[in-house]
Amino acid sequence: MGERPKVPMAPELVLQTDTGSTVMTPNRDYRVGREPSCDIAIADARVSWHHAVLCTAAGQWTLVDEGSKNGTYAEGRRVQVCTLEPGGVLRFGNPTTGPRATIAACARDSPAAGRLEGPSGVMEPSSTGTFRRPTTVCGRPRRTVRIGRERDNDPGYEGQKGRMVSGKQ
Repeated sequence: MGERPKVPMAPELVLQTDTGSTVMTPNRDYRVGREPSCDIAIADARVSWHHAVLCTAAGQWTLVDEGSKNGTYAEGRRVQVCTLEPGGVLRFGNPTTGPRATIAACARDSPAAGRLEGPSGVMEPSSTGTFRRPTTVCGRPRRTVRIGRERDNDPGYEGQKGRMVSGKQ
């Protein structure tokens, strides 16, 4: 049997933002957005909660905009999908003043390979200012209602108010 053709492996890249640098390895995807749990969290109102994804395919890095409101820009042009190359510049939310990310090559023998450099919004989420505040706070119920088919569970009513637990009257 013949050998399968080898798909070239994308190189490791470094994405540098104002909050630090991320060494991106080709074996996973990286999420960019305002959400503190994103791999690359950017605390800027112009950045969507889930803004873009950086991934590899066919041996190269690709940025895919996830339908962000204010857009993703590569070299000043709005893009939905673009190939990433060392030396490239990305902006999120505005082509000239949006948060900037630069792309750099990462040598395989670099001591930085495979780890984060500098502080990250994910490492210190309180510094990002992106936590959502609750709009409504509900009080605790006065008694616990057990729902189910067993005989020791409560019937379908909440009790004193006479409302159905399922929301039906």
